[in-house]
Amino acid sequence: MSYFYKSLLVFLISAVPLLELRASIPYAFLTEPLLNYRTALFLSVLGSWLPSFFVVFVLEHIEPLLRRIGFLRDFLDRLYVKTRARSERIKKWEFWGLVLFVGMPLPGTGVWTGSLAGYLLGLHKPKIILAALLGTLLAGLLMSFLMVFLKFSLEMITRYSFGFVLVLLLLAVLSGLVYRLARRVRPRP
Repeated sequence: MSYFYKSLLVFLISAVPLLELRASIPYAFLTEPLLNYRTALFLSVLGSWLPSFFVVFVLEHIEPLLRRIGFLRDFLDRLYVKTRARSERIKKWEFWGLVLFVGMPLPGTGVWTGSLAGYLLGLHKPKIILAALLGTLLAGLLMSFLMVFLKFSLEMITRYSFGFVLVLLLLAVLSGLVYRLARRVRPRP
């Protein structure tokens, strides 16, 4: 696979709703030799951030046309209800709430949903775009850190597998002891 093809694939994966950075960064890290971490992060952030422009600036113009088609109207209504239900934090903290909503790489969050929530809540368009950028950077850094940590952990597991198993057993025993102690200390109703 060529450098250009892989770069394009990382960019396109990050622009797909529901996948975004949560899929493009792990893909880039798993096929690392062709694409370094910084390039993968840059392409993923850029590809994930660009759809916010579509949601913020184009959706308001095409929404009336889409609502004329029955199944699209129903789809938009369901999508708007779900988005409004998930946007309580955004209502409370507005700009920073939107940054955190976009920045948490969890299912149901991200640039598409966050931009849509900002649009539906009537936030100022440049604020939505900036919040989407900052949130995307945050999500990209979190995913990159997670991938580096997982890669390091897997290397350590393969290198020191016996010691790792012992540490896991020790952690399991300790967590069981802590759980038992917590049950004794907690008053029962």
